[in-house]
Amino acid sequence: MEQLRTMLKTFEIDSSPVRFDGYNIRKDGTKSVGARFDIEKPSFGNFYKYIGFDHVEKQRKLLLAMRGA
Repeated sequence: MEQLRTMLKTFEIDSSPVRFDGYNIRKDGTKSVGARFDIEKPSFGNFYKYIGFDHVEKQRKLLLAMRGA
């Protein structure tokens, strides 16, 4: 996760620190741990410009967030 944050930083995309988000036990008994970070709102423009989403609805929500709607 820290490597992803570092890669985003090369595009001047700031993000929150990594947070751990609980865990799940899979059917095979192994444990998966959730981790997440958020893109900071002032970086939405660079995220749109350099990364974006392939998923149409997510891209639409990003554009709305950039407009402040």
